[in-house]
Amino acid sequence: MVILSTIPKLDAFMMAEDLNQRNMLAHLYTGFASQKERWVNKIIKRRDSEKIDLNLISDFWLLQALQRVQPSSIYNDLFDRLVASRIESRNDYKAVMTWSGMGERTLRIAKKKNKFLMVARYSCHIESQNEILWSEFSKYGKEYKGDSRITRKELAEYQLADCIYVCSSFIKKSFIDRGIDEKKIFVNPIPLSNLFKPSYDLVQKTKSKFTILFLGKLSIRKGLKYLFEALKKVNINDSDFEVWFVGGADKEIREEFEQKKKPNWKYLGFVQQQELPKLIAQADVGVFPSIEDGFAQVVPQQLSCGVPVITTTHTGASDVIREGYNGFVVPPFDSDSIAQWITKLYDDSQLLSAMKANAIKITDEALSKDVIFGRLVSKIKDNIA
Repeated sequence: MVILSTIPKLDAFMMAEDLNQRNMLAHLYTGFASQKERWVNKIIKRRDSEKIDLNLISDFWLLQALQRVQPSSIYNDLFDRLVASRIESRNDYKAVMTWSGMGERTLRIAKKKNKFLMVARYSCHIESQNEILWSEFSKYGKEYKGDSRITRKELAEYQLADCIYVCSSFIKKSFIDRGIDEKKIFVNPIPLSNLFKPSYDLVQKTKSKFTILFLGKLSIRKGLKYLFEALKKVNINDSDFEVWFVGGADKEIREEFEQKKKPNWKYLGFVQQQELPKLIAQADVGVFPSIEDGFAQVVPQQLSCGVPVITTTHTGASDVIREGYNGFVVPPFDSDSIAQWITKLYDDSQLLSAMKANAIKITDEALSKDVIFGRLVSKIKDNIA
């Protein structure tokens, strides 16, 4: 009944698994599915655990190689052409969801057949995103090279869609600010993977030193500049705390990290997702100072492991933060506020303990796959009846 179309995995595989279980998945078109192309696993190191009927997956894995040598607009458009050509002769579906920037042609084919059209957008409106990143990159003396072809393609998709599927109120506001009808926008968060299922057992720390964690890609977009600044401002002796940076790093941020780091800063690099829960649980507070992030799954991942998070109003994951209960939400670009709350949690052990316990509760309540995908299914059924 539903066709999903996306190059990256995102939460599309969880969504496909749920729809498959409900007998509602017509097909999943994707850039790579490890269970479908097992022999390619030697080249592409990814393991998908979702249970999806392999007959319902089409895998264009060769696009993975193209991504390394061509602008994203090129392989996005090629993927879109491939999917559009496949669905042109199909009539076994009633709705199609394509992730933004890679589905204009697919949507046009489906529109001719009067199908329900959904575009999933997990960052703010493309023009708003371009403006934010252009401004931030200029602080580094760099030019943000947004691809005008992707911008044009996304704007066309927004217009074609019957529904724009977004994962946070932050994204929704960016679309409304750009003149998109609020009624066209459907907000539904990204569910938490079972790997990060809340468990009080995870909260048992094996170390005593106060630990601050940054989890995610070290990039300009993630606001590392403001975390670096905040760490210089915290009112804590360097010998009494340490900072862990976990994730891959862009060149400019790695260079800045090396210039500014102190002995208590540790760069742990990329860590496999299966190993993350136990590592996260050793931290006392997470800081995610992103300047533009549609949702940021790393925030609920940390919450589920009993770690309160300081994040910004420019990441949609702030939707799952209750101020002073399981974290704090600060303005973007604000290192003073980050430093203030880090210091507060260091000084107030009772508050920290309470927030750790609360962190686990909130993800279980808000990010259940059954609840989130149940809302999606209801939305689809309401529009194909």
